[in-house]
Amino acid sequence: MILRASSQSESAHDLLKAAENHEEDVMPHNRGTRRRPRYVGLVSYKGHTRWVGTHPSVAAYRQAERERLVELREEVDLAQRRRVPTVMQFAGAVIHPDGRVTMSWPEGQRALKQTGRRASTVRHMREGLKPLVRDFADRPLDSFDRHEALSWALPRGPHVQQSVRQFFNHALDRDLITRNVWVFSSFGGESGGCSGFSPDLIAG
Repeated sequence: MILRASSQSESAHDLLKAAENHEEDVMPHNRGTRRRPRYVGLVSYKGHTRWVGTHPSVAAYRQAERERLVELREEVDLAQRRRVPTVMQFAGAVIHPDGRVTMSWPEGQRALKQTGRRASTVRHMREGLKPLVRDFADRPLDSFDRHEALSWALPRGPHVQQSVRQFFNHALDRDLITRNVWVFSSFGGESGGCSGFSPDLIAG
């Protein structure tokens, strides 16, 4: 039986601090004996795994484990970066020469009501998303961390916050991001109260 092993040593931690789902550090599996050990195992990252190999000591295994984990992370992140659209692409947005922003979002995305969204709700959602499109048009959807999201969103009003939160919820629905860093208690909706918004806007 092969046990999955992952390292949280200081050297690996610096490289992998962006990954928030580290698994608990465990001893690698010894396929040999106490006198002649053969340590084996896997590393994992975002649902992908890689074979670490067979090593004669725990120290050698840990070194190989760190190297395989860095390699795996680079490959997975590169592949995801290639397929994850930018803010502008996912919004179907165009920034016109006069500064106007038009977009197709939220067309094609889930809505709370079976009858769909009212035209006024769609206009409201699009107006709220325009600041994000203007500031981060070419940013991949998965390139934001929670600190940046909080710093950008909190100075803006609840209208913008709600639209941005829902925009990234739609990206989460399509597995383009692993978590929505734009959800905060002050945003209302699932984490707090929010008045004056259509249910379509909050949950659609």
